[in-house]
This record gives sequence, C-alpha cells and structure tokens, in this order.
Amino acid sequence: MNATRYLKQESNHLPWRAFLNGLSYISNRFEQQKFQQNYNKYILDLLSNIYNKIGFSDDDEEEHLNKLNREMILQWACKLNKAECVKTSKTMFNDWRNNNTLKIPRDARSAVYCTAIKNGTKEDWDFLWKQYVQTNFASEKKIIINALGCSIDEKVLQNYLEEAIKKKVIKHDPASIRRQDVAAVFTSVYSAGSIGVDVTLKFLVTNTENLYEYFGKWDDVADLFVNLAPYISTTDQRDTLENYINENMASFPKPIRQKFTSALTTANGNLLWFKDNGPKISQWILRVQETEEKEKPEAEPDSSTRIESLNIVLTSLIALMSYFLSHL
Repeated sequence: MNATRYLKQESNHLPWRAFLNGLSYISNRFEQQKFQQNYNKYILDLLSNIYNKIGFSDDDEEEHLNKLNREMILQWACKLNKAECVKTSKTMFNDWRNNNTLKIPRDARSAVYCTAIKNGTKEDWDFLWKQYVQTNFASEKKIIINALGCSIDEKVLQNYLEEAIKKKVIKHDPASIRRQDVAAVFTSVYSAGSIGVDVTLKFLVTNTENLYEYFGKWDDVADLFVNLAPYISTTDQRDTLENYINENMASFPKPIRQKFTSALTTANGNLLWFKDNGPKISQWILRVQETEEKEKPEAEPDSSTRIESLNIVLTSLIALMSYFLSHL
C-alpha cells in the first residue's frame, strides 16, 4: 500500500490507469461499509494534485494521454464526491440546460453528466434522456446511457430499467432504447453505486419472466445476474440473490443453472474478501491519515529518477492488486 502514496506526485497516465483499474474492485467492496468515508478521503487525497492540474477544459494542443487522464481523473474525483468536482459539474450541466450552445468539454462529459444526474432532479434526468433520443452520435449515446444510471432516485432507476426492456411499438422508434444499448443500461445502474445494485437486483428477481420474454434466451437473462454479482457488497444483497436462486433453481433450464451458481459464488467471494482484507486496508489508511500531517512533503523526483520511480510504482501496484484479487 505504501507504493500508492507515490501517486500523489505522479501525473503520467499509465500508473494512474493501472492503479484506478485495479482500484475499481476494492472500491466496490467498500460500498456501504463503515470505513467507506475514510477510504474515499484517502483516494481523493492521492488524486488532489493531478485533479488540480488537469481541470475541466479541453486543450487541442495537449497530448492524447492528458485527455485520457482528464476523463479518468474527473470521473473518479466526482464519483468519490470531491466537493469542487461536484459543484463544477452541476454548474456546467445547468448552464448547458439553460443554453444548449454552451457545450460541455468532451473529456469532461462522462463525469459532468453522471455527477449532475446523481445530484440533480428528475427534470435533469428527463433533459439528458431527451439528449439521448435526439443525438445521432453513437459515442454520445453511450456516454448518456452510462450517466442516466447514476441517479440515486430508486423510482427513476426502476423506470429506466423498465424502459430498457419495453417492447417496441415501432421497430426503429427513436424515443426508445436501442437493443444494443440494453445491457449497457443495466450496467450503468448497478455500477454507479449500492443504490443501483439494490434496484437492479430487485428488478431482476421480480421481472425474470419479462426479461426472458424480451431477450428470448435464458442465457441472456442469466448473464445479467452474472454481470451484477461482482458489484454485490452487502450481506442483504447477497441474501436476496441467494434466496432467489434457491427458490427458483429447479425451474431454470439445466444448461444455465451453472451461471446462477457462479453469480452466487462471486457474491460470497466479495463478502469474504472484504472480511479478510477490508479491516487491514482501513487500518493502514487510518494510520497514514493520523501521521500524514506530521510528515514533511517529499520533494518531487527529478527527471533522472522519474522513469525508475515509474517502474517501481507500476510493479508495486500490479503486485498489490494481484495479491488482493488472489484472495477472492
């Protein structure tokens, strides 16, 4: 874990991408846990320098990796509720709503859209849904689909999932969710946070027949459970899944029963991983936070040591993530 502290001085895209990709699994485990606030605070502290550096505005002259950095860092900062990130995102979104000529910078859209929907109103959601219907750009539709699932209004999310599997009256109705976007709709909801996991899980266990009618294949229905399982982080969520599987397993076609068993195994593994590793990570973070103010800031590495440091941190991060994931 000590290797992660180096990142506070790092601005290169590659170590940040390696770290944040691995961090996704750990962050999901901390959802709805009592240590979540301290965990989020620690990650935001690591992000603070690079967040202040990248800003929200695109720069046509900057390198491509810097653009990727902006998109990635803003998403994480806003997801972890960095106050300035949330405030700026809401302001930019509201300005866009009031004047659609004020376009949101492309590299900031994923963060801004999601944050505005998470912290906004039903009217904000309806506005962004209208943009989904009207745009002809597949890349923009994808960003919007992901953002619409960021709402924390359970009714809004429920309606969103219902809309996703609604039978189309008109084959190419522009006001409906495209067939190829349906899986992304479900992912957008359960990947946004614990509320989304609860809503999706409840929807799946109470709409199994409707889902089968829409997809026409049990494999597709089972895949929704399998893909949701890695995001289950609480005992209540696991119990809901387990009870549903136990009560319905005999009615599932034999070829897909293994998928439901796999989903439950994953959910149990999530809880076991946090039981074994959550307290260790939390205690380490608390120790760092208690002593950090007493430590003097380390000097930024010069160019002669930067490549060596980058190799060290990448190796350390990969080893760290491999260790945690091996304990599933």
